[in-house]
Parts: sequence; C-alpha cells; structure tokens
Amino acid sequence: MGKVDRYLKFFIILLKLTKMKKIFYYLAIIVFALSACKKNDASDAQTPQEIQSKKTEALILDFKDKIENHLKDGGTYTGDSAVWYVEALLNYEKANNAHNFTNLKFYSDSILLNSTNGEFTIEELNTAYGYFNAMISATLEQSGDPSLFVDVIDVNFKETGLKTGTTAFEITLSTGRSTPINYTLFGEDEDWIWGFDLGACGDNQSTEVTDAADKLEYKFNHPLSVGQGGYFTSIVEIIVSGEDYDDMNNPGPWCDAMIFYYWSLFPLPEEPCIESEELNYYLSKFDYIKNDNRPAGKTFKSVDVYEDLYGGEQPNGYHRYKLYYGNFSEEDPH
Repeated sequence: MGKVDRYLKFFIILLKLTKMKKIFYYLAIIVFALSACKKNDASDAQTPQEIQSKKTEALILDFKDKIENHLKDGGTYTGDSAVWYVEALLNYEKANNAHNFTNLKFYSDSILLNSTNGEFTIEELNTAYGYFNAMISATLEQSGDPSLFVDVIDVNFKETGLKTGTTAFEITLSTGRSTPINYTLFGEDEDWIWGFDLGACGDNQSTEVTDAADKLEYKFNHPLSVGQGGYFTSIVEIIVSGEDYDDMNNPGPWCDAMIFYYWSLFPLPEEPCIESEELNYYLSKFDYIKNDNRPAGKTFKSVDVYEDLYGGEQPNGYHRYKLYYGNFSEEDPH
C-alpha cells in the first residue's frame, strides 16, 4: 500500500464517527478545493489530507499504547469517543477497507461493558477491544481460506436499560474474497488527459488523439473474460458519477471517488492528467459499480464514458458512466 493510500485509509476511519461526520465532510471539501493541483513528484510538501491522516493515525496509535502499556493510568471516554477509538483501532489493524471483494458475508457479536454516567474506563475499552479482536481472528481462522479478508468493521453501543448500568458494545464486520481485475491494465507510463481527446500527458509519449474517458470506456467494454454471445431487448440506461461513489482510497490527487471528477475554486494551470495508477484504480472499481446499479432481472450490456462540465469561468469536470442493461438471450432472434 502506497503512502497516500495508507493516509487516506486512516482518514476514512475518521469520517465514520457519527456525530462528527458532517464536520469532517465539510472539512474534506475545503481541503480538497484548496489542494486540487497537479502532482509534483519533486516536492516533499505534505498535502492537507496527509497531515490530517497523520493526526488520525497518531490518535489511534496513542489509544493502542494506552491499552497495551498504560491501563493503570486510568482515564475515561464518553460513549461516542469510546466507540470511535475501538472501531478505529480494529479497522487500522484488521480491515482492508478496499470494498473490492466478492461473496461478502456479515458477522455480528456483542459484549456488555460497565459504564458510569455514560462514560467508560480505559480498562472496559481494553476488554471490548480484546474480545472483538479475538472474534475477528477466530472468524478468519475458522474459514480456512487464506484469500478471505475483512472489509469493514463497524462498532456501536446500546444502553441495556438494566439497573447495573451496563452498555452493550456491538460489532458488525464484513468479509470477502479478493477480486481479480477483469480488464487489461494501463501500462506504467500510460497517462492520459481526462477528456475531450486532449491526448497523452505525463510520461506518455503517444500522439494518439484520444483521452482517459475513451480509454476507460474501451477497456470496460472489452473485459478479459466474456460470456456467451447473444442479444439484448428492453434496454434501459442508468447514469452515475463520482459523487455517487465516495472512496478515500482513490490514489489520485483529483477526487476521493470511484469515478473520476475534479472540482476546484481556482483556475487550473492545465487540464487534469490522470496517471496510470489512478486509471487502474477506476478499472478495479467498475465491476462493483455496474453490479450495484443492475436492475433486477437484467444483464449488463455496455457502458459509455463521457465528459461533463459544470460551473462558470472555472468549470469542474466529471466522468459520467452511462450504463446499459437489458434482457439477455443466447438464442438467435432470427
């Protein structure tokens, strides 16, 4: 996992705290607007996302140090903070958070903790962490499948209503198997400007009149593994964009989404260049997107990837996926 990928993973954990979600959502928008600029490999300056992610990692590691080495020092946590720290540490250590798995299964468990005036001691949180950590390890071991991974871990608490003052800490986790990419990957230096046939960029020396949108569309519509030939009837179309699919694991500098877009308050010095690593990331997410939007009883047919501009003097650019589905038949209609 690259440095930026790792930082973004920490930041998505931060966003999961329910009562702080809106605060960090707006913070993320502001940070992105101020930092949407071309990558500069020669620069060692940290982006605001990296700085915030480092702070998040420091909070998680500090909590880990407390439960491992400083239990006797005491300390209490409110309900929301208790949930966040336990959940964050479990995700940090156990979860993949890539959302790129098949055969997802969900597991849940709970443990009763003692609380005083709605607060939990560090000892109680250590008990919850230890219990959940063992449950996750046992789930993976019992499967006997080395390709099985934990995707996301969610922790919540619920008052029991008992006079003893106990609170139920509940965990829900999802597991799945890693999915191979069914598309021809972009080469290491195969960088393309985002749209409008503006050609190659970065280290790509091609003179071909095309763009990232066209290249993605071709690969999406020509997978490595194809099914039986046939024909479609009753075709419907569904349009989706990056605003529908947030993902802080996007390795590129332009957006935190499974579909490319860029948004900036300030004029960009040049058109966005999408590097090969980011393009391959979009390839890896396409099957999830097309399956997520598939109407009941219909089969995916094809996709049109097109550019869309929105805004005034400094327009913001989007890739839109126009997904086509239909009723598929293997028989010859003639």
